[in-house]
Parts: sequence; C-alpha cells; structure tokens
Amino acid sequence: MRFCKFSKLLAGVLGIAFAASIAGCGSISSDQSSSSSSNSSSTPTALMKSAQTLQTLEAEIKRNLKAIAQQNAQKSQGVLAAGSNLAVLSPVADTTLVGAVANVSGASTEAVSTTTVAELGVDEADLVKNDDKYLYIARQSTSVVPVDTGVIGGVVTGGSVGSDALFYPTTTSENSIRIMEMQETPAAAVERGTIKLGSTPVSGLYIKSSDAARELAVISSAYSWTYGGWYNLGFWGNNNSFNVDLFNVTTPSSVDKNWSINIDGTYLQSRRINDKLYIVSRYYPYLPNFVAYPTDDASVKQNEQIIDSLTMDSLLPLHRINGGTASLHVQADQCVLPSGMLIDQGYMPFIITITTIDMNNPDALDVSCVLGEDSGIYASTDSLYLYNQSSWDKTYLHKFDLTSAGARYVASGSIEGNLGWNNPHLRLSEYQGSLRVISTTFTVGDTVSTGDVVSVTCCNYQHGLHVLQQTGDQLVEVATLPNTKRPKAIGKPGEDLYAVRFYGARAYAVTYQRTDPLYAIDMTDPLDPYLAGELQMPGFSDYLQPLGDKYLLGVGKESVEQDGVAYTQGVKIAVFDVSDISMPRLIKQDIIGKRGSYSDVSYDYHALTLLKLPDTDRYRIVLPVDVHDNTISWGQGLQAYYDWQQTIFRFYDLDLAAESLTNVGDMLVDTRTTDRTWSQGNLCRSVILGDSVHAVYGDAVWSSQWLTPFTNT
Repeated sequence: MRFCKFSKLLAGVLGIAFAASIAGCGSISSDQSSSSSSNSSSTPTALMKSAQTLQTLEAEIKRNLKAIAQQNAQKSQGVLAAGSNLAVLSPVADTTLVGAVANVSGASTEAVSTTTVAELGVDEADLVKNDDKYLYIARQSTSVVPVDTGVIGGVVTGGSVGSDALFYPTTTSENSIRIMEMQETPAAAVERGTIKLGSTPVSGLYIKSSDAARELAVISSAYSWTYGGWYNLGFWGNNNSFNVDLFNVTTPSSVDKNWSINIDGTYLQSRRINDKLYIVSRYYPYLPNFVAYPTDDASVKQNEQIIDSLTMDSLLPLHRINGGTASLHVQADQCVLPSGMLIDQGYMPFIITITTIDMNNPDALDVSCVLGEDSGIYASTDSLYLYNQSSWDKTYLHKFDLTSAGARYVASGSIEGNLGWNNPHLRLSEYQGSLRVISTTFTVGDTVSTGDVVSVTCCNYQHGLHVLQQTGDQLVEVATLPNTKRPKAIGKPGEDLYAVRFYGARAYAVTYQRTDPLYAIDMTDPLDPYLAGELQMPGFSDYLQPLGDKYLLGVGKESVEQDGVAYTQGVKIAVFDVSDISMPRLIKQDIIGKRGSYSDVSYDYHALTLLKLPDTDRYRIVLPVDVHDNTISWGQGLQAYYDWQQTIFRFYDLDLAAESLTNVGDMLVDTRTTDRTWSQGNLCRSVILGDSVHAVYGDAVWSSQWLTPFTNT
C-alpha cells in the first residue's frame, strides 16, 4: 500500500479517536451560539501583546518552560491527572507595553497548467513545480521507481502500455531536483539539468519565472511536521533546522545558487505572493539534560536550574545566511506574547516565526514571531492567519497584515469548534474585510447498555459558520450560522463535515453520513449569512473546486445505502451548476473503480490538474486514481473491498456551455503484477502543456498527447 496514503488515512482515524476521547472527558462543549451576531457592548480582552524587549521575551519563555515542567512533574508524581490544567504561574511583569480579494482557486488561463491552490494569487509549495517550459521535480531519497515493463531508449514497451508513452526513470536515490524540458509535439520531457542536494529531504519548491530569468526556491527540512508529536515536550527538545535555497535555473545545465539561509527550528508551511516567500516555522528551546517527566524533587530542582541558566542564544532561534556566522533570527519588537485569557493556556514554549524572504532582495530578511502554539496557516493576498486548535473545542486566530516590509501582527480572536484535519485551511476565507470560518464541535453520542456490553455512538456533530471583522487588535465575531433568526443546521444529525470551499460571497459545504448534502451559503450580507440552497445525492465530495461563479467541481466517493448504512464505492468526480444558489444541481458525474479505489486529490488537492482553455468555457482536467476492481480482497456484498489493479491519470474534457464531461482516456502508469499487489508511486502530479500531458508518478515522468492517451485494453 502506498505509504503516504496509509499515513493520511491513519491520521484521520487517529484524529477521530483522539477527538472522541477528549469529548468523553467532557472537555468539548456542544453549545452553539443562538444569536445572529456576537457583537457585545464590552470590548474583548486582547489575546496577544507585544514583547517589546528581549528581556521580556526571555522571561516569558522561561516562565512557560517552568510551567510545563511543573505540570509534567505533577503528572509523573500522580498529583495531576492527565488532561487537567496546571496551577498557572504568575505572568511576567511588563512595564514596557503599549496598550480581501475574492477567494478563488481556478485553473490557469494560459496554455499551461499550474499548481492547484486555495487562493488565486497565493502560491503553495509542492514537490513538483512548472513554468511554461520546464518541470522541476524533487527527487527524494525514499523514492521508489515503478518499472514494470522493459525500457528501451525511453520508450515503454510490453504489457498493456502503448508505445506512444515516454517513460523517464531514474536510478539514483540522493536528494536532488530534476529539471525536465517539456515538449508538446511529440509529447516528451527531456532532462536538462540536476541540482544535487545534501542529505536533507526537500519539503517544497517554488518557481519564479520571467522571459529573462528563472529562479527556483527549495525548502529542505530534515524533519517534517506531524500532528502526533505536537504536545510531547521531549519530542521537540532537539536541534532541528531547515534550509531555504534560491537557485538561478535560467540555464538548467549550469545552475548557480544565488542565496541560502539555514534557520533553527522545524519548517511548518509556506506561501508565495508575487516575489515574496512567507515561511512559517516552529522553534523549541534545546534543553540538554532536561528531564521531561521528573519523578523526584531532585530532578524538578535540576530542571529549574537548567531553565534559569539558559542564555538568549539557546532560548531563541538563530539563522545563518550563505553559511556565515549565526545571528539572532527574531526581534523582540516584532514578537507577540499571550495575553488575557491565553496567559493560562500559553505555556507551551514554542516560538512560531513568520520569515519573509523577498526573492529579489533576500538579504532584506524580515521576521515576526508568536510565542505559543500553531496548528496551521491560511493566507489571502493581503493577510496571513495563524490558527491554533490545540484545545480542540476552540480555535484561536492571529492575523498578520502582509506589508511591503513583511508580516505584521495586527489582531487576534477565537471561535468555538475546530477545523478538522483534512485541509483545515480551506475552512477559512478572507473577503471584503471579513474573515469567514466554518468549524465543527462535537460530543460522543448516546451510551447504550446491552447486558455486559456498553457501546457509545459517535458523534453529535454541530457545524457553524463564523464571520469575524477586525476592530483594533481584536477579531470580533459579528455573525454566526445557525442562529435564532436562521436556525437551520449545516448538516443533518450525525453528519460530519467532509469539504468546505469559499468563493466570493458564497460558501459551499458537504456533510455526509449516508447521503451527500451539498449546502450553498449566501454571505452577500456578512452580518446575515443564510443557507440558500441544498442538494442531496449518494456519496460525497471531500474536495471542492470552484470553476468560476457558476459551477463547482467535486472529487470524492460514490456510496450505496443498505439497511440504513452507506458503503463507499469508487472514486467520483462530479460537476455542479450553482448559478442559482437556491437550487444547486448535478449536471455530470463519473465513477471510477469499485470499493477501495482512491484518488490523491481527496487529501492533497495539488494532485488535481486543471487548465481553462483561453476564451472558452472549456476545461481540461487530469485526475489520478488508484483503481480497485475485479477481485475481492476481503468482505462480501456491498461491504467488500476490491484489489488494486492499476494506477491511472484520467483525462477529462469539461464543456460548461454544453454541460458535458467527456472521458478522453487514461494514462496507465502502474499495474498489478504477481509480485506486487499495491501501487508504488509516492507522488502523483501532472502538467498540461497545450495538447500534451506530463505526469509525475513516483520518480518517473510520463508524457502523452492529450487526445490520444494510452489506455489499458
């Protein structure tokens, strides 16, 4: 089984189990706001405050370290039950303190597709990037080459793969970047250069191209963030660092490194807007000889001594530019600390940094920081938001304006509920001065006793829309949905939220338990949002892609219901007409494979490729699918799961004017053999260049003409 798929599916299962266990402890509230507006006559207390001085920042970090050390000591010695709150230490005395664009992700309007993103104008890092001429592919040391057929001169032969397919394997396992020149006719991708990297794996790429020059940004991190170790003190107490390198790739055969920086901490996420990179990372002070869970007074005292002896250089992250000497990475006047209600919850001593790198002038580095926790980021072209849902039943939001100098903190707020685990940033959208967020709260269901067996149903979901606007340094909730005026719920009882997408003054949400209600929400008046329309159909979409303001594309699963239980089936792609928001309708759909079939798009929308043909209502779409079919691996009837048979990239022509979705054909890149019964590619990406398609699968590139993709016959 593909490892990346397994880990994502496992994360989903663990996330549900983790949430349910917290709910069982009574820490998640099911209360839902019943008012249409949360305006209050009282001004909310500020959630963050400026550090102003390095001394204040140092004192706050040490306070937090001692607080969590005290909590861990109490847990280890049985004084404090796991999950309880610690006795809060006194906050640091501070005498120096002083008091959007429409959300669209569309296909490119040029003759070449680009990375599918959440916001138009906000680029996202990926392991495959392209411009109008070249493919840039991160070759990871763990890549597997899926060669099932004989390769003669780059032409795939044998098996069921057509001879018009060109296959470009690699035999090396070092971390590097392959630069491939794409050719439209005949379809081909020819390697023109390689950037050799060290032992550090690539986390993401960005490409900045013009007629005169091409520059590639490479983010490399020895450790990639995972949710599982988020709160483990010992887990973060190490010397992580990551690199950002800028390469001049104008001449692929002769690549020069223009600039590089090594930053202490763990790379989390990033965005690129125009020529500026925004890199979000986490730093945790390194604590040598620190006992994470002390069981005796001597260890507790030793921990306090270690914390007291820490210097500024060990408490704060450093950076090294072009291999030079280490310098302090943060400035106190651009750092904010927990305040108000967050003082009691801000004892996790993480330093979240937002590093702004101007690709035209990288030495003019700008860094802002937040002391506390972060679960992810959302960015529009004007703002960047950090969101923290570590308490699970509440999400905290910190807003940064994207100025000419860099990211500048301006306001904070909070909402009830959490954003889930599958693409949570898609639940946020900034539009015309309002931040819109859809969150979920839930509790475990009813407890049923049958003899000696006690079962608990899961789950009582409640989904809410929150509209926040900035007032001073506050993000104030000005409207919610549902409310007393508009009480209709988003989703029926027991339905979880599978997908959310915003487009301008609209939001679309998919909930699912047995059928797929697609909800359309009208937010033309941000103070009075309402459920405008609803469409029910079998199955669900777990990714939604707006196609302008009249149509919506969904990718997910088909399902069949029997005796009140819905069983997922094959991968489903569906096109919806949402021109009349009060009456969404399904116009076309295609179902691929049987139960067990899977598309990477469900969890990583970068795998979806869209190209809008200029001056038309037509789109070209490429969808990767692991097809399960033919033989049953286990189960029976509707519950049966089928064996993996092949991995394809399916080509679609979508004509919105004619309301037609045509399956052009399949590019076959992997197939079942007697020796291998699971797909082996750990990366699925594709690029449409004119009338050619170039697909990256694992560590190979396949090229084919659009109108004549090779098929499995």
